[in-house]
Amino acid sequence: MLHLDIKPANIMLRKEDDSVVVIDFGLAKHYDPKTGKQTTVYLGAGTPGYSPFEQSLSGGGIIEFTAATDIYSLGATLFAMVMGQRPPEAAIIPKEGLPVLPANLSESLRRTIQKSMTYSNEQRTQSIAEFMLLLDGGAQPPKPPKERSWWLLLAVCVCAAIGSFCVCTCVVHLV
Repeated sequence: MLHLDIKPANIMLRKEDDSVVVIDFGLAKHYDPKTGKQTTVYLGAGTPGYSPFEQSLSGGGIIEFTAATDIYSLGATLFAMVMGQRPPEAAIIPKEGLPVLPANLSESLRRTIQKSMTYSNEQRTQSIAEFMLLLDGGAQPPKPPKERSWWLLLAVCVCAAIGSFCVCTCVVHLV
């Protein structure tokens, strides 16, 4: 299942237990991961700034798609968190590029955002596993943060939600 509208407004933190919940599955679609074909008719275009170019194409949007569609939105959500502003619309990126990311970002976070928000679906991060490796610097699976790092907490939980078929919540226990 693809969410097709990952953005900060659709990610909530439960007060009781700090679990992250992805909400608003109004655009979500089932698809066959082997063929990329969707099983339902696509009607929505997502949110400007958080949707990749292929999601906004005229004539009905995505016909065939992969997890890279939601990975773009996840990268755009990380962009919004570190920049404090809505990401540029996908159609602008090939012409103007992404705005310069803050110098104090780790190289792995910078690469993760840039690769996830690549204009071309084929050149974009293709899986949650690849996304997590980029986020961790390409080494081993991510380690739990020692203190509350909201961007990492969000990334881990959204990745878990996107990577599963029907599960849309996860709990991260912070050390």
